[in-house]
Order: sequence, then structure tokens, then C-alpha cells
Amino acid sequence: MKTYEVVANIVAEEGVTETFGLMGDGNMNLITCLTEDMELPFHTSRHEAVAVGMADGYARLSGDVGFCTVTQGPGLTNAVTALVTARKARSPLVLYVGDVPPSQEGWPQDIDHAALLSSIDVPVIELTDAQNVHQDVRRAFDLARSERRPVAINHAIDHQKLEWEPWDVDIERPEVESPAPLAPSVADVAALADLLADAKRPVIVAGRGALQAREELIALGDAIGAVMATTLPARGLFEDHAANVGLVGSLASNLGASLVGRADLVIAFGAALNDFTTMKKTFFSPSATIVRVDIESTASRPNRLPVNLEVIGDAATTAAALLDAVPGAATGYRTPDVLTEIAGFSIDAEFTDRTDDEGMDPRTLMRALERTLPTSRTIVTCVGHFFGFPAGYLSSEPGDRFVAAIDFGAVGAGLGVAIGASIAEPDRLTVAFVGDGGLMMTLGDLDTALRESRNLLIVVMNDSAYGSELHMLREWKMDVAAAVFPPVSFEAVAGALGLRATRVDEIGQLEAALSAIPPAVDGPLLVDCRITTQVVADWLAGAFDH
Repeated sequence: MKTYEVVANIVAEEGVTETFGLMGDGNMNLITCLTEDMELPFHTSRHEAVAVGMADGYARLSGDVGFCTVTQGPGLTNAVTALVTARKARSPLVLYVGDVPPSQEGWPQDIDHAALLSSIDVPVIELTDAQNVHQDVRRAFDLARSERRPVAINHAIDHQKLEWEPWDVDIERPEVESPAPLAPSVADVAALADLLADAKRPVIVAGRGALQAREELIALGDAIGAVMATTLPARGLFEDHAANVGLVGSLASNLGASLVGRADLVIAFGAALNDFTTMKKTFFSPSATIVRVDIESTASRPNRLPVNLEVIGDAATTAAALLDAVPGAATGYRTPDVLTEIAGFSIDAEFTDRTDDEGMDPRTLMRALERTLPTSRTIVTCVGHFFGFPAGYLSSEPGDRFVAAIDFGAVGAGLGVAIGASIAEPDRLTVAFVGDGGLMMTLGDLDTALRESRNLLIVVMNDSAYGSELHMLREWKMDVAAAVFPPVSFEAVAGALGLRATRVDEIGQLEAALSAIPPAVDGPLLVDCRITTQVVADWLAGAFDH
């Protein structure tokens, strides 16, 4: 058996059911074996960054390892931006990279893969020993799962066809016990319980690390009378709760900012408390006591809010331990006035429509989409000025998925992630919000969306500009010429590629435009929405303030 065949067999044995990538001479052996011998679906893209993004989106939605493969040299360099996005998102992903044979050192596609991957903090496992290839590939999957990160497998072309001699005994994977959830120390629980005993206005903030702790956090919040909030990666976790105030930080509503800003105790579970979450350390009251609960310390990382107490422990386990340590049934922050204020909140009252001849107010567009789209959906936002509008002005039900592909701030990252998300959940509508700038960067992969996604809505937030830069330039009284572009008809471009597409210039056209939304009609639909440049997103306006 050739070593590339061993890799393909292990990929199948690891439970991989969907594979992603872009073929080159460095990985064609593996891809052929995966599709023909293993009979695994292979979802290919037009650009390597989109292929990795698809695997990333698939991993985020499925919860298991995404598997992707690219070829050597430019195949890998093209993938780097998406790899960094996946690493910062903590997506479990295995990337198989073909490599130039050592005998062809100096060929045009020859670069030092290990050095490049090391520079972006992606571990590399080199497949150089034919007899160890089985264990090495297993190790890559184990590392991706246990550390929730991308891991690369590097396999030179001449090594791919080395013979692997099967062992005389059956190869069985040893049982790997999942580590027990990290429990907090008794002293930390006692210290936090003392803080809770003195708190009058406690707030619980859940982040990415608390996504599996919803029930425990709600039980704790109910016991201590806490107002409930989340960071962007955990958006919607408490959506149906009477004490939920939504997002914290620069995407918070006015009500959320007001209530959380008056808290005297903030307990952040699985949240990094970075500048975005804390509006450069100004979101919480200076007099508030700040506690961070997570499985690892971030005290030494830059741009993190200093905390009064850091508790090292799993979110659910720590919340359960606190629940046992507090008396329970406290009113806390949940006074009748506060609960009435939360119950009466409407995001529609927080803005005045500023639609003009240039285009629609993006906030008004979000509220119209809210009335039109199905309530059960996955939302994926790309990077750009517009990304905060879906986050702040669309609702989310518990169990709904909201993926902000902004982890690296890479414009254009969202389309691949959205396609991968739609593959992970093919019977659920995935709504991808992309900007005109990001879509121009990934235009060829509209073809990928057509081939690979049958239940995808692409909403183009089209302001004919790099929106963030445009507003920055205006704010700082600088020339905007380099940030604006002539209008592009994405309806025409998408239609030429075979996609169903339409254009919306005013809110009244939206319902008709979405009448053929998937799955009512099979296959992706692109809606080119013209939006005004006269509305500055709250998150960017907040950045100007600070």
C-alpha cells in the first residue's frame, strides 16, 4: 500500500464524511484515492483560500474536524489567510499539503512549508517515514481535536508513493479518554461566591468558551439575579431568556450598554475580554468588579481587560460549583423595573431610517429581512463595515447559528465559510452577508457556491466602496477616492455564472426578491442590495469615539 493510500484510509477511519480542497500535482494522488477508493465527496473551489474557508465553516457547524488539501508552493501560500482565520477561530482542521520532492529543490513552486506554517502558528507533521505514516496522520487528527486548531500534514510527492508494510496484527486505535472538564479551585469558588454575596447588579457574559454551558449559566443567573449577555461568538445563547440583553461591547444595543454599564460585578465565562468586547476597556463601569472564568489564562496577552479575579476552570463546571456555593433565589439585578425595561425593548426604536437616493439604510434592510427570512437559519457574515448590522439588527433563536468570519479581519473570508456551513447543514438555510469588496475578491467562487450549495442565500451589502475605510477617511477629512468604486452589477455577474440572482434598490422590492429563496427553489440565490454610505455602523462610530 502506498503511503498516500494509507492517508486516505485513515481520513475515512477518522469519520470524515466531506473533504475539501483544490487539486494540484502535489495532492492529486490523495484526492483520487479519497474519491474513488474511499468514495468520499470532494468539494473543490476556485481558490485555495475558499477551500480552507469551506473546511473551516464545515468544522464550525459540524463540531468535528474539517479536512482540506492543497498543493505545494502557491497552493499553500494562497491558503494562508484562511488558515489564520481558522486558527484564530479555533476551528479543528487538518490540512494535507503536497510538497516538492527534495530532489527538486529550487523548482519554481519550492518554498519552506514548515517555516511558513510555523510563522502563522500552525503545527506541521512531516510524513517522511513510510512505516510511521499511520501514527503520524492519527496524531494530526488527535491534535486538531484536542487543541481545536488547524494542523498541517506535509507530504512530499516522492514520499507519497513509498510502500507501507502493514503490521502483522490488526491496527486498532487505542481508546483515548476525553479529559474531564477542568474544575476550578475551591479557593477560587469561595472567592467568587463572596463577591456574589456583595453584588447588587451582577451580569453574566458568555463567550465562545461557554457555548456548551447554556443551561448551567442560566441556572446560575437565575439563582443570583444576573442580567445575561454574550460576546459576538456566543450571540443568541440566551436569546429566549427574560434577562437577556444581547451583545456586549461595540455591537451592544443602547439598552444593553446601559444595563451592563451599571453592573457592579461582571463574570465573563469563556470570553477573552479584548478591546472589541470591552470597547477598548471602556464598556464596563470603572467601579465594577471584573471576573474572568476560562480554561486558560489570558492575563499576559495584549489588549485584554485587567480583571480583579481570574478563575481557571471549565465554564459549565465552574457555574455548577458556584450554584452550589450561593444561597440562590436572589433578586440581584432583576428588579421589576429592569425586567420590564428588557421586555419592552425593541431594536426598531434605536434608529431612524436614513434610506436615501444612494441606497437603503442597512439597519432597515436587516429589519425587513427579519420579517421575511425563516426563523431557523444559519447566518454567516464576512468582514467589512456592514458586518455589525446582521449581528445587531437580526434576532437569533437558541440553537440558531451565527458565524462571524471576522477572526482575522480578512475581507473576503466569509464566502468560503458560508459554503462550508451550508454543506455541513444542507437542509438548513445559510444566509451569507458579504460586501461588494469581499465578493470581488472571491468572485470566481460564486461558481463554487453554485456547484456545492443548494440551500444558500448570498446577501451582497453593496455600497460600491470599502465601507470601513470610506467612513474612516471621511471622519479624518482625507481623500476618499481610493476607497470608492464604480457600481458593479452582481446580479449580472452571478447570472452569467449560472446563479439565480436579483437586485434590490428599495425595501419594497425585498419580499418579491426572496420569493424563490432556498429551499423553495433548489440552489443558491444572490441578492444584490444597494445600501447608502450615509449610515456609520455603531461599532465603527464607537472606534472613532475611543
